[in-house]
Amino acid sequence: CMDVADWADPALGKDTRRADLSIFKSDPASKKFWSDPKFEPGDKCSEARRPHTAHNCVSQAVCGGEVKMKSDKNGFGMTGKEPFLPESTNARQTRAQICGYAADILNHQQRTFVLMFYVYRTHARLLLVDRGAVLVSQPIDLEKNHATFAKFFYCLKTAPDAGLGYDPTANMLPKDPGSNADYKALQEALTGLPAISRLTPHIKTAFADGQTNWPYYKIAVVDKKTSETHHFLIRNPTSYSLSLTGRATKGYIAFDVVTKSFHFLKDSWRPDSPLIHPELKIYEDLAKSKVRFVATVRCGGDVRTTPKEPVQQTQSHIFRVVAENILSRIHTRLVLEEIGIPLHEYRDSKELCTAVGYALIAHMDAYNNAKILHRDISDGNIVLYEVSPGGELVGRLIDWDLCKYREELEKKPTQKSRSGTWRFISAMLLNYPLRANQLADDLESFYHLLLLFALRFHRHDRSAPTLIKEVLLVYDHHDFRHGYWVGGKTKFSNVRNGVIPFELEVDDRFKLLLQSLAALFKEHYASKDHVKLKECYGIPALQEEKSSDPASTYDATDPYPDESPSDSVFSELTGAEDDVHFYRTLPEARPSSRLEDHKVIVRLVSQALAGKGTETGKGKTGDDGLLARWTPGDKLNKDGFESIDWSMTQDFTGSWGSSKAGKRARSARSVVEEGRHNKKSKNSTDNPLMRQTRSASMNHVPTGVSSLEAHPEED
Repeated sequence: CMDVADWADPALGKDTRRADLSIFKSDPASKKFWSDPKFEPGDKCSEARRPHTAHNCVSQAVCGGEVKMKSDKNGFGMTGKEPFLPESTNARQTRAQICGYAADILNHQQRTFVLMFYVYRTHARLLLVDRGAVLVSQPIDLEKNHATFAKFFYCLKTAPDAGLGYDPTANMLPKDPGSNADYKALQEALTGLPAISRLTPHIKTAFADGQTNWPYYKIAVVDKKTSETHHFLIRNPTSYSLSLTGRATKGYIAFDVVTKSFHFLKDSWRPDSPLIHPELKIYEDLAKSKVRFVATVRCGGDVRTTPKEPVQQTQSHIFRVVAENILSRIHTRLVLEEIGIPLHEYRDSKELCTAVGYALIAHMDAYNNAKILHRDISDGNIVLYEVSPGGELVGRLIDWDLCKYREELEKKPTQKSRSGTWRFISAMLLNYPLRANQLADDLESFYHLLLLFALRFHRHDRSAPTLIKEVLLVYDHHDFRHGYWVGGKTKFSNVRNGVIPFELEVDDRFKLLLQSLAALFKEHYASKDHVKLKECYGIPALQEEKSSDPASTYDATDPYPDESPSDSVFSELTGAEDDVHFYRTLPEARPSSRLEDHKVIVRLVSQALAGKGTETGKGKTGDDGLLARWTPGDKLNKDGFESIDWSMTQDFTGSWGSSKAGKRARSARSVVEEGRHNKKSKNSTDNPLMRQTRSASMNHVPTGVSSLEAHPEED
């Protein structure tokens, strides 16, 4: 057990959070990671403390501990007279710290659960954290019952790895794996990657050394169809969830040790419900229905230690006495043949819209042929795909784990709250929380995706970080009312009135497409009876409560010379040129919707990409008499979201968040509440206050264990 309270883990980069105590394995292989012979605790460290100090190392921590001495920072009630969960800001911050440390361990290791301990003066509590909930023991009086606390550490020392939450299907390689045959094969494959490929840097980064020094793991994936076991090497994740509970998705570029090829491995915890379909089955149905422009499954299935053993599953639900809609979760892995490039790496607006166009076709095929609605259109779920090294990039629609079959859409939700990534969810769904997802909601998500990329990477009249932040606060607005999460009125008003909350500087085809999409969704919203929608799907009490929604203050060179493979794809889908129109000035909204199917929006995007269509309204700038042209290379090198200062931002409950709010706290609100509305990667540039969007409840149960349950996303 090492004192790591003042020495952050270099693997966390600029994030200096660390627990007070960390228990590590003492075997030589583990020690090479966490024990640094050059480590110097500093002059302020007392001589008595020095022998017990070390850098925090979340990739090797068996267990973490937090110690508090001040009464106002105690995170849990320790006597029968005190509430189990004190509601003070400092108490919540303490619980956030503990949950944050547990999340770091789970994200940096291959674990099914992690154990933690908490000490407040002369009392202690033990915690078990899995992807379903946090179990908390009854308080242990260290003066009267110290033997129980000591027994916990004895069990830690003597328990087998599986009893400590280590996944037997994932084997960590040594810190210096140079003699490992699989490692040698990986290095040879990395050397042979084509230099002209835009994918090559991503593959190399996935296995590169660096400050973080994530361990290599050899992962076993059993193919559900053939029962054959495939083995892959992984290292640095391409993305991982910031949420402690929920699906906890981690993505890796993986190396097949047999075929010596690279693929994409997705590790997650799916809800255990017959009403929620495993993503593997969804991909099988997409393939049977010949859905275009989606990924191809290589292998996958639920994780079992051995073929005859039960699947790996969260255990926290066993102690649940309330919240029956909180489901247990099953560990699952899915390996895809193709590796995508993040969508934000598009080179210009035409390449962005081309990728989105391919994703729209995939969405249309899935909806029409496989009878599936995706329900999670976002910037992370569309990727660029390189068909051949150095060739044209097309788009792929991925992450189908929140989808539903069309016949299921009107059924009662299996869990409360909205599916999807908050910023991209339709304003209609966010304002009418009882309304079921419809096709038009997914199509609106494509629109928000393009708008947010335009805001992030293109020249416009709100380029100052404070102005970009104002727009994002409109998208991020959320309130928890009467058991439901609802969005802000400003986003709804913008879509309903066809308002784009910023103006692009260049009058090109990208701007024209966004304006035309705004007109299309304005028309759609005008076709709805919003009084009836509020009566049927709204929350009446919301009308009487004051909203904290940010006020809206917005007033509403060379062409591409050569035909690309994409041009022929979209030319076939353009349809008749009088079916859709491009607008620079908004027309009067018609009381009808053209979003009952994909036809109009697919033709609109396809005509824009193929250079067809007619422009209606003032300001037509196309020299060819048709449409304004695309602007090659119009994407800015600077990411407009990275420069935003979120350190002092009022959250939507009236609290203020600050990066200096605590020495080691991620935020004043519990990390167990994180990540429901934005499934973001480790490099997220999002508002951190959007990571706390679910309430949590702590429940005492007769066995002497308490359960801290985060309300997960609707699955």
